[in-house]
Amino acid sequence: MDTEAPHATQSVSENDITNDSRRQNFNTRLLDSTPRKSGHDITSHDWWRTSQSALLAMFGFLLIGALTAISHHFFYSYLNNQATDKAVVGQIWAIQIGTAFAYLFRTALVTATSVVYAQAFWFIVRRYAFEIGTLDDFFDLLNNPLRLCNRSLYGRASILLGLAIVSWLLPISAFLAPGALTGLFTL
Repeated sequence: MDTEAPHATQSVSENDITNDSRRQNFNTRLLDSTPRKSGHDITSHDWWRTSQSALLAMFGFLLIGALTAISHHFFYSYLNNQATDKAVVGQIWAIQIGTAFAYLFRTALVTATSVVYAQAFWFIVRRYAFEIGTLDDFFDLLNNPLRLCNRSLYGRASILLGLAIVSWLLPISAFLAPGALTGLFTL
């Protein structure tokens, strides 16, 4: 029995060393910022895994936003410098229609940016390893601007930072554009 006790103690210490080295290897891989070698051809469409519905949503909402902005411009160009009492639509309706254009523009572009953000998120997460808390910040970035303080965004995920900033700044267009119309008041 005395011969088994030192052997059991030695075995436990070898397991501890093995477990410690495994933890160190895992932590090193977790914190390593180099892209994983997946063996996939990055030019292949299968590797990107972007569905046709995501592409359609991105470009569709971008097109809706562009058409809305162009329509808004032509509507205001038509009404610009016209007498308010001789215009086809009254002043109140002109402001309401302009505000509707501005909100539709903002909604379409924020939606397109959100779809692009989701695609960029999964692209980056597949390439780099992140801590769970950082992934939580990435998920919540479009809902909580305080998540912009995460330092991981400034390195490996700077595209997510840029998309989030654009998404947070786009609503400014909804309240700046409606006040851009001037009219003539005649007696």
